[in-house]
Amino acid sequence: MKHVKLLYFLFFTFIFLIRFSPIVQAQDINQRIQETGAPFTYVLDTNSISTNPISTQTLNKKNGWTLLAEDDTAHPFKGDVVFLNDKIAVIVRQKSHGVEIYSLIDGQSARRATLFAQTSSPETLSSLEILENNPGAVEIKANYKIISIGLRLTTGERSLEILPSVETDRLRIESLCEYVIVPDFFSDDMVFSADAFDRDSIRLPTAKFFLQAIHGGDCMMMGVWESDEQNTRLILSGSGAARKIEATEIECKEGRKIWLALMENANLWHCANKQTIPPSIGENWSPPFSANWRMNVLQNGGMAKSFPFSEPSLQEQAQASCLIYPIDRDRATPLTTICPIDIMRNTLGVGPCQYILAAEGLGSDANPTTEQVTEWVERQFERKRETRYKDQIIVQFTAMTNLLTETEKRIERYQVLTNELSASCQNEARAHPQMASAVPPLLAILANIDNAILSKRDARKSPQYAVQLSDQIVSLIGKEDGLSVCQKLGDQLRAIGLAQDSTLSKCRMMARWFLQNCWMIAERTPEVSATMEKVITHAENLLKSKP
Repeated sequence: MKHVKLLYFLFFTFIFLIRFSPIVQAQDINQRIQETGAPFTYVLDTNSISTNPISTQTLNKKNGWTLLAEDDTAHPFKGDVVFLNDKIAVIVRQKSHGVEIYSLIDGQSARRATLFAQTSSPETLSSLEILENNPGAVEIKANYKIISIGLRLTTGERSLEILPSVETDRLRIESLCEYVIVPDFFSDDMVFSADAFDRDSIRLPTAKFFLQAIHGGDCMMMGVWESDEQNTRLILSGSGAARKIEATEIECKEGRKIWLALMENANLWHCANKQTIPPSIGENWSPPFSANWRMNVLQNGGMAKSFPFSEPSLQEQAQASCLIYPIDRDRATPLTTICPIDIMRNTLGVGPCQYILAAEGLGSDANPTTEQVTEWVERQFERKRETRYKDQIIVQFTAMTNLLTETEKRIERYQVLTNELSASCQNEARAHPQMASAVPPLLAILANIDNAILSKRDARKSPQYAVQLSDQIVSLIGKEDGLSVCQKLGDQLRAIGLAQDSTLSKCRMMARWFLQNCWMIAERTPEVSATMEKVITHAENLLKSKP
């Protein structure tokens, strides 16, 4: 027994010394990190100031670097600052006003993006502060001449949390990005490439997130932010074969966080042009892991038609270029793999359904969704507790059908907006001939809203029909075959909710795209800016108004 106690003492002493030794020298760093736990967070000093981005080989080896002890927040840096976990490394160089982000995979690194906190003039780094340094999280504050930016990384996470200071205008993200995707979790994505527009700046119809497909096909980056009032821009440069996506910019708001998350896997995303479809899909590429894969058939002007990739008919439907990526996990997705909806939940704390309803001012605990209610009711039937909870079941169904009613009213409001904006655009074109060329693209966007509303009308049924289905489920309480019938009726209710979510999401996306196009017309054609401001105000009133 004494020997066992001695072994325990030596083991825990060893772990203590690893975590609390004042400074770990370079040749031991990778070994110490592996022994202590690679998913934990660490801060390092490179001990030399680099004028260029640190190479992946240098980051992998860490020769000559110093590993700071836990809770050391007063370290005087001789070189550049590096902090990392087992998935991401972040480097703040003293001779750069950018923050470099690297992916870490099996001990190897790849530089994925550079962040710039921007104001009206370039900023240079003036000082660094360590706000937190422990195995659970590292937080660094980079202070520039006028602005500052907080950077926080937690144990095992693939996302970097960013908190810009109040003086920061925007966060610029530079990467080797081939496509920027504005995902619609219920309807069609929008997909932007460098050659989609001839302008050097495009306002994106984002609400709180976008995806970047990084060159090489093995990485996607997701940007997420807290406020739907934070606009984003796509910055393009070059011409012909040299045309490229130079950066994506996110507008900053006081006290609002931004997250950048990296998804890494071999063949994570795939693009095939129309000359290689369907052969390239069927023969040269297949999904590298089980998930809900989305296929976007690319159209002009950022538009796309989105389908589940698993549908066998897609190869016949795809007559244009397409982009394929994993939108969400399924039951067989590896636990270590993350998808965009995982990132959305981890950062914003909600899933797609709750998100779109909250964006429209409809989601709350008092207004549960069809999915939430039907799954809860089915569990009561499974456990033979439906009789005990009959009153609560009725209350839940009442709240659910109230939400369906309010959602349908919101969809009808989009229909009214479309009609009003179509008339307004046409009237302005008649009154101002210089508007004539700008109006047809705007009307085409509004037509997409109309089509979204009409195409799902039958699937949405009516709130009254949902009430009838709910009443049928209540009538099953206490019956022997109640569960199986309840599940079938629940499927119908979930289908109604899904059709509403899809319609509402598409309407909101197209309304934002309409609004961004109006802004771009006003910026590009100053002589019609006053006219466009009237249309913009009208559109903004709907997007900002809540029931």
